[in-house]
Amino acid sequence: MTPFGSVTVIDSNTKLTAPAPVPEPTSAPRPRFAGEPVQWVSVSAPGPLSAFARSSVQIFSGSSSVFPDLPAFAWTLIELSPLPFFAPQTFLSLKGGLPVMYILISPSASTTINDGKPSKVLGLGETVATAGPAPSAWFGVCMQDRIMRDAALWSKEIADAIAAGGDDPGTWTAFAAGLQSLGTPARPIYILDHVGRPFPEAGDSQLPTFTVTTSAGSSSVTPVNGSTGIALPSAGTVQISFASAAHPMLAGVESAGGSFEGSYQLPANERFVQAVDVNAWMADRDPQGTGAGLQRWNANSFLDPIPDGNPYYARLVDDMRLTKGGGGGIGFAGWAFVKESLLDKTLQWPLVPGQDDTTFLKLVKDLNDHSSQVRLLVNQFIQVENNTFDDGDKVLAALWAVFAATFPFTAFGAVATDPAGFGVLFGCMAAANFLIDTSLTIDLLRAIGEASKSMVDDLAVLNANIAKWSPYPATTADNPLYTPPFEIAGITVDDIIHFGVYHQKFVVGLTAGGEYFGYVGGIDINPDRIDSPIHRAIFPYHDVQARLTGPALKDLIQSFADRSSFDQATLPFPVPASVEAKGSHLVQVARTYYKPPTSTGFSFAPSGETLIHRSNLAAIRAARDFIYIEEQYFTPDDEYLDALCDAAAHTQALILTVCMQNGQVYGPIRRTDAIAKLQTAWQDRIFKVGALVRRHLNPTPAKFVNLGRGTLAEDIDANASTILVTPASHVPDAPFWVFVGGELMQATAKTGQSVLPDQVTLTVNRGSIATRQTWGSKVDARRQGSPVMCVNVPNIYVHAKLMIVDDVFLSIGSANMNRRGHFHDGEINAIALPQNLKRDPLNPARVLRCKLWGEHLGLTPEMGLSLLADPLSAVPYFDRPWLAGNRWQPLDWAGEPSDTTQPSFTSSDSLMSDLLTAAIGSVEQLDKRTFWSVLVDPTTFSDPNPTSAGPEV
Repeated sequence: MTPFGSVTVIDSNTKLTAPAPVPEPTSAPRPRFAGEPVQWVSVSAPGPLSAFARSSVQIFSGSSSVFPDLPAFAWTLIELSPLPFFAPQTFLSLKGGLPVMYILISPSASTTINDGKPSKVLGLGETVATAGPAPSAWFGVCMQDRIMRDAALWSKEIADAIAAGGDDPGTWTAFAAGLQSLGTPARPIYILDHVGRPFPEAGDSQLPTFTVTTSAGSSSVTPVNGSTGIALPSAGTVQISFASAAHPMLAGVESAGGSFEGSYQLPANERFVQAVDVNAWMADRDPQGTGAGLQRWNANSFLDPIPDGNPYYARLVDDMRLTKGGGGGIGFAGWAFVKESLLDKTLQWPLVPGQDDTTFLKLVKDLNDHSSQVRLLVNQFIQVENNTFDDGDKVLAALWAVFAATFPFTAFGAVATDPAGFGVLFGCMAAANFLIDTSLTIDLLRAIGEASKSMVDDLAVLNANIAKWSPYPATTADNPLYTPPFEIAGITVDDIIHFGVYHQKFVVGLTAGGEYFGYVGGIDINPDRIDSPIHRAIFPYHDVQARLTGPALKDLIQSFADRSSFDQATLPFPVPASVEAKGSHLVQVARTYYKPPTSTGFSFAPSGETLIHRSNLAAIRAARDFIYIEEQYFTPDDEYLDALCDAAAHTQALILTVCMQNGQVYGPIRRTDAIAKLQTAWQDRIFKVGALVRRHLNPTPAKFVNLGRGTLAEDIDANASTILVTPASHVPDAPFWVFVGGELMQATAKTGQSVLPDQVTLTVNRGSIATRQTWGSKVDARRQGSPVMCVNVPNIYVHAKLMIVDDVFLSIGSANMNRRGHFHDGEINAIALPQNLKRDPLNPARVLRCKLWGEHLGLTPEMGLSLLADPLSAVPYFDRPWLAGNRWQPLDWAGEPSDTTQPSFTSSDSLMSDLLTAAIGSVEQLDKRTFWSVLVDPTTFSDPNPTSAGPEV
């Protein structure tokens, strides 16, 4: 099969133009690569132009100035998108993804295609247009990675892919040879920016300078529209250095390879280079001795992102077992280590489903028995001043018991399993004074309140050195927004002044064979994290972890050693002097630690650390194509929010994936205000906010075999707001979701149940105009006897804390993007740039984004890697309906937006809300400032805007 063929005859008069953007019509629709720069090929003589592949076709028209040397003209643009399934191996072999060809014609040329063509599909070689006297027609190619290429490069890449795919090159060989000879020998060397457009960016205040060295000597140049003005020599080597960059990174466009902190040698016959100053992307470490012993970044490392709990646990178990034997060891730092299974507290849960020998205790015992040194730093929630406690009572014990018993049920009516729920918990502790004044021992308090206690106790039986409680030392005095005394509803709380936690979730390991490895991200040893990318768990849960190898591991191991020294714990193995190179990723290990007002905090971070916050801000400010964020709460600090708003001036798209409901006390207020501010700033750009909703879950037949299954007892029309269902005994209590003849409805109330005729009336919401077609089949009349199925449509709890920018920057770890995560708690992130930039096939930012978008949009991760390689063209997939398999839906998918201006605890804190209401009388009477600024979202003196407490004041 011949997948590609010639477009037109290439002769000595055919010319390359300077880069010019794909023109954009004045009204929708837009070309896929509208505005992207292309080196057009100007057709030299009248004659036909043919389809370069079997393609789908779109036609656009407009009138504008396209080329700098030509006046404005009325143009027609023909977009040819190849159909890859006709030659899948060739298309899979293409380095930059699928090529899209554009044919641009002026009025002196003509086209045989129009919008009335029924199929809008052209066969290979079919005539697309007829050129008139030059200049009247031009063609060029854009590829999914959006890196600009000239005809010599894209034609060669297609030729190489045809050969790799084993297809017949047909007429492509001669056509490509003609394109590759264009402009010879005067083809200039081009410098492209991090997204693949000509350097410098429009509007850059400081023009970059490069040094180009050939056999003829060295020249200092500032590119003009990407061109250095220096022709690629016919022989000899070419060295390029980014002279004006503080920390230059250069990489090839055709061949894999690059250089960091040095010059880059162009491979033979290649003339395109990407360049970036890393100084603009990764902030420097905090001053005044913080992060002692840690590098600003580590080259030649490797970051392998792992979406969701099941794949992570499987990799972790394999690595744990490799530490068995003399010299091996593993260290865990976690927010929680939970022994009990999610649904049965009498059972332990295996990290690998179905493998009973992979419970955490059994794994640790096996390692301990085989001379592997295992060490755990376990976050300690409860810190009581002076070893006394008179702010609680038996009711407090009951609240702790509720917390401990419901700890894993994050998404289904229990307590949030992160600092938000932690803040609610301490609010309940203070509120308990209203009800009873009996004393409660600290030991009992810890026994029922520390989720990790049973695990720690059992590990102590194996080896007293394995687990060490790790209390976070920050107090209310370290919070500039704290005003003493600490009161809730008039009650002074003086026995609890620590409201911070070690929220870090990371692992460091050394195999018996001497290989170092590590993990960092958002996943604890906790049974509620068990889920896969298809999210069929009863309690769906989404998170991301990353496996690290290479020199960056030294900083991760040092971070474990810092905490171990502070807590007087022993190490699983010594901190290595260095770790050998393992890849081509530049990785920064970034941390958050609190800053006290005057005294010294941590010896290893006396002034606190804010590197996660500052590197994330740098990446937002450097963004050009898109910013993608996954965030549990999205209650950002002011500086972070302002940066996202300002990014609308220089970035094309911002996409947020959050929880359907914010799980913080007063968090809905902050999140709603933040989203509203972003909507105002991004009104002319792409801005999407949504949450994840899994496929429906049929009820478990616990009492009745046919629970949830019934029929419609009478006809209904398309406007009906109530339905009559039989048999009543099969219908659960409202609220729930219900399919009626394929149409999904919300059942909001159940009334009128009777024995005869055994019918029940359901009040139903059939969706607004905006949601009807996304819920289920069309809203319509339904006949008596239509099947009725009562179902659950669970939200997928988003616990990830990550940001991806322009498919080059990745920040992943434990830090929520709020004050608590950026300034207060103990957090750790891995931040990465591919040293070979976008063209790196193992680029972690692009690989993870494609996997995540594939997962969320209802595709397999592998399909995501091919279908979603172009981030901007993939954005419309987010608008696909839930009915079509798209898990990503807007926040108002279930009806009205879930976040309002009320201080709702949401479903994840419903029990605590009830208890607080009972204790205080009304949740709305709570002191907003105390709860938000001290309990839920505290800060410390490293916060550059400590006087701004957000909209709650």
